[in-house]
Amino acid sequence: MTDRIFVDNLRVPCRVGLTPAERGEPQEIVVDVSIFLSLARAARGDEVKDSVNYRDVKERISAFATGRKFSLLETVAEGIAGALLDSIVGAGLQARQWCPACSCECETPQHYCGTPTTLRRGVRWIQNDAVNLMATLGGAIVAAALLLR
Repeated sequence: MTDRIFVDNLRVPCRVGLTPAERGEPQEIVVDVSIFLSLARAARGDEVKDSVNYRDVKERISAFATGRKFSLLETVAEGIAGALLDSIVGAGLQARQWCPACSCECETPQHYCGTPTTLRRGVRWIQNDAVNLMATLGGAIVAAALLLR
């Protein structure tokens, strides 16, 4: 089952425009985002860690939009999509390992202490590099969709 989360009318300052003068001062842009994902595990377990934190989504959008200057709104949209996909895939699918010796979570099959770890959650083969690849491809798909509209 696919659920949908909305973030509507998020107003963030962004330096965007074709000319240096347009990019000189931040302009307010309005961002609407729909995130499609399954929230079944969050609903069953009643655990925030299995859901999407709206504050984190808003902060990620704002950090990306205010972090640099852009010539095109399409570039902003692609970047926001990639950043959100990175966060969601990283939080929901990326493998999280457990080190029994140190009693801590990590991202690698062997903890830095040398102890082999066990899979705690996520998908074993989805490591950080796979998350980055998925986020990059997702951002590129958004850019292509905007270009073809």
